Amino acid sequence: MPTTFIRPKHITPKQLDKYLAMGWFRMGQMIFTCHFLFFKTKLYAPLWLRLDLSTYTFRKSLRKLLRQNKKQFTIHIREAIFDDEKNELYLKHKSRFEGFVSESLKDSLLDSTNENVYDTYEAAVYDGKKLIAVSFFDLGTDSIASIMGLFDHDYSKYSLGFFTMLLEVEFALSTGRTLYYPGYVVPGYPNFDYKLRVGEMDAYYAHENRWMPYTQFQAKDLPTEVLKDKLTILKNELSNHGISTKLLYYPLYDKAYTEYNGKTFVNTPLILSFSQGIKEMIFLVVEYDFFTMTYQLILAQRMNEFYSLTTYMFLKPFDKEDTCGDFLMREEILGIYKTTKALSEVIIKYIKLLKS
Repeated sequence: MPTTFIRPKHITPKQLDKYLAMGWFRMGQMIFTCHFLFFKTKLYAPLWLRLDLSTYTFRKSLRKLLRQNKKQFTIHIREAIFDDEKNELYLKHKSRFEGFVSESLKDSLLDSTNENVYDTYEAAVYDGKKLIAVSFFDLGTDSIASIMGLFDHDYSKYSLGFFTMLLEVEFALSTGRTLYYPGYVVPGYPNFDYKLRVGEMDAYYAHENRWMPYTQFQAKDLPTEVLKDKLTILKNELSNHGISTKLLYYPLYDKAYTEYNGKTFVNTPLILSFSQGIKEMIFLVVEYDFFTMTYQLILAQRMNEFYSLTTYMFLKPFDKEDTCGDFLMREEILGIYKTTKALSEVIIKYIKLLKS
């Protein structure tokens, strides 16, 4: 599935290692994986990263940054403390975060509770008694996962956000851990590329279920490009038969329940929609599943009762011409197909039947 969430009641360091190795990441008290993101109404494919520490050493420039900042400031590596001091820094920093932003630090990391199922540590940086930066990271048995970094913008010249990442790597090395997970980068959206400065990363390719050097990835293999390519091929083939379709972004693909009254919602961010509804509130759409490499022909029903003010605000920037702004329930899966030829034949017959 493009986006999957689990809310564990308990998670051991070994279990965290396994989730991280499968391209999962912690958000609040949930652990999740996703393969698509919308930033500023554009669809992207994140690539989850990890750094192999078994042979890693800091290059000269990184050693210099560590040395200079350690001389300038006081560093504490310890179990995480979620207090007012950290929250104040979070409130100052949160304008830099992408996407939905929680109101407080506890909202973001603890889901507004005092419970934490993860073994979370912090790298806190002080100028005298003033907290100027902190990062939070979770401990596995063989790995650590960097979760969040905060810093005082008045100290930007010291690269404190990057510096706390280096402190996390240093801690991992000192405790014999062999893998460091800094989250994701987003090809085509450079805001997260600073993570690549730490060292030569591997990236997780979900549809192939493997890690490989980040430098070897090709843009055409990103899930976003696969979806666009496969659906465009089908669109052109149907057009040759006089059948009009539209390629639409579906930004609500991960915003609804996974199941409702025994049925599931459409959960892909890009769909091929037929110009005319089958009947009121019922539409014919095609999804492409890049995991199974199959097309799914679906009767989808609009479910507008799931709308909220949050949904409205989320959709407001999107262009209505190329966006499906409805929650779509899979009313019926009419078929699953490996090739456009087989699917096109079925669609042509189905459209003729509807018109007769």
